[in-house]
Amino acid sequence: MPGVQKPLSWLTPSISELVDLPKAVRREFGYKLSLLQHGDEQESPDIKRFGEDDRIAHLTKVVVNGADGNTYRLAATVEFEEGIWVIDVFVKKSSSGISTPQKDIERIVRRLKRLKEFRASPEGQKIIQEMKAEYAEAVRFKETTEMPGSKYRRK
Repeated sequence: MPGVQKPLSWLTPSISELVDLPKAVRREFGYKLSLLQHGDEQESPDIKRFGEDDRIAHLTKVVVNGADGNTYRLAATVEFEEGIWVIDVFVKKSSSGISTPQKDIERIVRRLKRLKEFRASPEGQKIIQEMKAEYAEAVRFKETTEMPGSKYRRK
């Protein structure tokens, strides 16, 4: 549903990779992830699909150009109904133009496989249910606050 923020989860160690980045880069990733969560990714040309490798072509790539001259990337998947999963965060260190270095692609592929295995596990199923419940509650709240006569109606 447009306007309702999809839940966001982080595959270990992607959150610690993000925390290690410069504050301005973290802030920019936060803004762009918020666009993605609200379904507004078209608002930023820095949110697109990976095109370099068929194994990750369905993943979303978020790009931030740092003031330090580095290019930072975040790989996420929006393919699962429970929400968005951040798979990887890294500094692009390729001298081959805009393409993602092969070592980074291989790491993303390994993490994607790990995410799929985790989702199939009992612990993963529990988290998926929590994410689905969180999203359903957000949708219910949005519908309630937009109903005429609702005491929670936005002004």
